[in-house]
Amino acid sequence: MHEAAYNVFVEYIMMGALTRQNDQTAKALVKELVKDYKNMPHGEEGEFFTDPKRGLPRFMIKYLHYTMFGISPSDDETIDALFNFFYGNRASTAAVYYLKGVEKIFNFLERRAFNKQLPMIAKIYEESPSLVAMPDTVTSFNLSRHEVAHMVIPILSIAGTVGPRHILRFAMGYEKFTKHIEGVDTDKIDVTKIWDNLNLDDKAEVEKFIYEVSRIQTPVSASRKFFILFIMHSD
Repeated sequence: MHEAAYNVFVEYIMMGALTRQNDQTAKALVKELVKDYKNMPHGEEGEFFTDPKRGLPRFMIKYLHYTMFGISPSDDETIDALFNFFYGNRASTAAVYYLKGVEKIFNFLERRAFNKQLPMIAKIYEESPSLVAMPDTVTSFNLSRHEVAHMVIPILSIAGTVGPRHILRFAMGYEKFTKHIEGVDTDKIDVTKIWDNLNLDDKAEVEKFIYEVSRIQTPVSASRKFFILFIMHSD
């Protein structure tokens, strides 16, 4: 099952993403993010990192869902629904919901609210251009379009949305490192001074910086690193 899910994800989602990543719509989203960074407060507790209508979190939802699924970034209703689901305290629930028996740990009201949202989010994916282009049942993998729609939700809950946003918040100075490495005062590191001296045109240098941030602050899974790499390779 894991191999089938991986193959479907690569063949029907990521291959299209690599193409859309370099089209005019994706580039316009990146330009919009740069404009927001210049015009919005982006220091500690800056609105660039928290505003639901613009800045980094809005960009994450628009960019990932356009490049991976072909969902229009100008479809405000759909983007709002995805934003509220992934950044409205539902991502952690989605990440473990599909584990057998784990859903029972959530209280009744939380579970009811989540159960109401989940079908709507799954439908968005099922009707997205990427999944519509996929055969209703991918015979070689024995997965239906509906199953794939539910498959991507826990993946994006951590690897695609929350994880990268968390790392970028530390990498760009919104949050400070916690002191947890013995003998190293990581809480005194000012990443903005390092950031200001980076050659932003050198993707390898920027990637090394982000990976070092993730090493210092928190262990990062291969899946999160994959999504960071995916974003950083956008032209």
